[in-house]
Amino acid sequence: MDLYLNKKIIVIAGGSGGIGLEACKLFLKEGSILIIIDKNKPSIKLRNKNLFFYKSNLSNEKSMKIIVKNIIKKFKKIDVLVNSIGIFSNKDILSLSEKKILNIFQKNFVISTILTKFFLRSMIKKQEGKIINIGSMAGQNGGIFAGDLYSASKAALINFTKSVAKKYGKYNIHCNCINPGPLESKMTKIWPNKIKRNLISNFKIKNGNKFGDTKDIANIILFLASENSRLIQGSEINANGGLVI
Repeated sequence: MDLYLNKKIIVIAGGSGGIGLEACKLFLKEGSILIIIDKNKPSIKLRNKNLFFYKSNLSNEKSMKIIVKNIIKKFKKIDVLVNSIGIFSNKDILSLSEKKILNIFQKNFVISTILTKFFLRSMIKKQEGKIINIGSMAGQNGGIFAGDLYSASKAALINFTKSVAKKYGKYNIHCNCINPGPLESKMTKIWPNKIKRNLISNFKIKNGNKFGDTKDIANIILFLASENSRLIQGSEINANGGLVI
């Protein structure tokens, strides 16, 4: 199936690890022009002529505005924005200070909304674009092992996705969200074995007693970035192995 992603300009915020990195590899195979924004260099060859890296921890609106301005100046437009940046927290509200609460929301919600704001202007001008956000099953059900504020921040991102889709769809801009369940990753390696066993036992797919794979989510990103997903708008794609929401 031709995804028509050759020479499409893709921006991935948080493209150096986990889901973002797997998505980067797939886009490069499709011949896309890939722009990664992250604080760390990705573990793929930066010599690839279609790969560009902008180093930033995206700590504030001013720095994000400068990066977006430089990207638009160089590439003239972008076709797809993937917001794959975030942090996990299993802390409950009783153990979180105001500073930590704000940090969770900054990383999991605010950065994605500000990047969307800046790139959206370019998409409106071009009358075309795709925005893909990475939510979480915890944003739908409050989480099992996930913390209160992690779940809340992902719920905010899910609803932001729907709002953008409703308001800017008239400009041929698609905005969708993927809600992964637990995945095999650095994040889940530190989870208690009891929690892992419980989650895996509730999977409704045969998966060799493992969590999901970041590659599975990357494939969904690729699909949403393609023209094959043109009727999908403001949607939540649940990729959780059949875990009950």
